[in-house]
Amino acid sequence: MLILFVILIISYLLGNIKIKGVSFGPSMIMLVSLVFGHFGYRISDQIKSLGLLLFVCPLGITAGPAFLHNFKRNARIYIINGFIIVFSAALLTFVLIKKTGLDPALALGLFTGSLTSTPGLAAASEVSQSPLTVAGYGISYPFGVIGVTLFCQLFARKEKSVQEMQKTEKKENERQYYLIDRSGILNFSITIVLGILIGMIRIPLPHGLSFSFGNAGGTLIAGLIMGSIRHIGGLSLAIDDHVLGVIKDLGLSFFLLGSGLEAGSEIVAILRQHGVILLFYGALITLLPMLVSYFITMKLSRLGLLEALGSISGGMTSTPALAALSQHDSGNRVVSAYIATYPIALISVVILTQIIYLLSI
Repeated sequence: MLILFVILIISYLLGNIKIKGVSFGPSMIMLVSLVFGHFGYRISDQIKSLGLLLFVCPLGITAGPAFLHNFKRNARIYIINGFIIVFSAALLTFVLIKKTGLDPALALGLFTGSLTSTPGLAAASEVSQSPLTVAGYGISYPFGVIGVTLFCQLFARKEKSVQEMQKTEKKENERQYYLIDRSGILNFSITIVLGILIGMIRIPLPHGLSFSFGNAGGTLIAGLIMGSIRHIGGLSLAIDDHVLGVIKDLGLSFFLLGSGLEAGSEIVAILRQHGVILLFYGALITLLPMLVSYFITMKLSRLGLLEALGSISGGMTSTPALAALSQHDSGNRVVSAYIATYPIALISVVILTQIIYLLSI
């Protein structure tokens, strides 16, 4: 317990330091944990597993209502863009595995880290069962954060209007629904149980292969469903946004901390074995999908610049990029595009992560 909270204190203090407007935020937990893990510190695996569920569940619930609402407009391009970003990154990762002989577990870490996808890391860790996956994530994650943010900021400067984003969380109609548990723990628990059951379903693939969403993907899907439904008859399924935010941050902290400590003992040896070329691979997996996506959204669709960049940051699952773009948006174009693309990208990462691994072993 002492090590756990010491790491959190250090991480949140360092994570709030901004360098030219960019900060790592809670993501610093991963980097600090890698250092502690290198020196042999560990925590219970149960904390990491619990953190995973506490993180992805509110993520899905929060995205659910906005996902369906914003999907009606430009739905086709958001679907295409979210999938193409992840697919191009996945294809490049698979090529690197075949051409360079990279360990599939390590490559999955580079893949999910380049896309800054923690749910993707969770799914990859479940399927690989190897600390190499988290180590790869830690190697490619920093450029994934900085690269996407700088890319979006560079192109966003073309937009003349620079105003603070207007904040709107739209309330439902005035009709009152019965809430059994005001803390939201009951509805939260139902969502997780449903998610675990969904994650256990195995979906057949060609050549005798199969995959499942796992706890991470299943719980994300269950969250999207529960967040979209909101109520059954007169019974409310809603959970207060503040509660969701606290649970999500707590879960993210525990998961990143456990993952970082687990991989810390491996990351130095991996860099020594493979060299700095791994950093180049991670940067390549980050940049190529964004360039492909920018061409699609700006040349083949009618999206405006900010909507296109919001969709790109959603496809790259980059919250720091969203925060940077919001400074250039006087409305909610960036957020709407981000939220509409984000779930597609998350689900695609979960699915393609498992397909890459199955085809590579």
